[in-house]
Amino acid sequence: MLRTMMKILLFPVTSLLWLVEYVCSVAVSLSGIVFRIAGGVLILFAVLSYGFGLEPWAVAVKMIIGGIVFLAIPLAGTVLTAGIALLRAYIRTI
Repeated sequence: MLRTMMKILLFPVTSLLWLVEYVCSVAVSLSGIVFRIAGGVLILFAVLSYGFGLEPWAVAVKMIIGGIVFLAIPLAGTVLTAGIALLRAYIRTI
C-alpha cells in the first residue's frame, strides 16, 4: 500500500528526470560532434605547425593540451547524463 502510494507520488519526478535525461543526451550528442571536430583540428594544427617549423614546441604543446580539453568536454555531459539515469533508476526501485 505504502509502496504504491510512493510510486504514484514519485511518477512526476521520474517523468521529469526522464525528460531531462533525454534532453541532456541529445545536447551531449550534438555538442560532442562539434567539440570533437574542434579538438581534432586543434591537435592536427599543433602537430603540423610544429612539424613545418611554424611554431615552437612550447606553443604546440599548449595547442595539443587545448585540443585534449576540447575532446574531454563532452565527457562531463556524459557523466551528468549517467548520473541522472542512475537517480531515475534508484527512484524507480522505491
